[in-house]
Amino acid sequence: MKVLYQLMLLVSGIGTLAGCGSASAGPKAESPLAPAKGCVTIDNKPIEGAVVIFSPLAANMGDGAIGITDAKGNYEATSGGATGAPMGNYKIMISRLIDPAGKTVVATLETPPANLGAVESMPRKYSDHAMTALKCTVAAGGGTFDFKLTSR
Repeated sequence: MKVLYQLMLLVSGIGTLAGCGSASAGPKAESPLAPAKGCVTIDNKPIEGAVVIFSPLAANMGDGAIGITDAKGNYEATSGGATGAPMGNYKIMISRLIDPAGKTVVATLETPPANLGAVESMPRKYSDHAMTALKCTVAAGGGTFDFKLTSR
């Protein structure tokens, strides 16, 4: 299951970062994009290299959106290579893969996370689609969605 999740994360992340290459892969016309950004902290400390996954709760919202946190924990969501997220309701997953030395793993098509011995460093209550209780609604004006997480 862990490898399947990592593969899903790799495919969705690379597809989003690359713009997916086709008009049908991005958000559908009835789901325009709105700005979505924020900050992720764990135990009041910013977390770098975390992937914030906006998983849509409605089928007409396209593929959702994704953001990657910087050294200050800040992220900006993108969808289909464009800045923003389709408007609507989301379940949020936050994942951060690390290698055996504790360094953040950046997945590529050439080197999937599983080949690097990558493991999830975030608590399952945030990184697992079935367990996360994190949610947000992206409205027409967009919004700032901060996630203050705890390691316990």
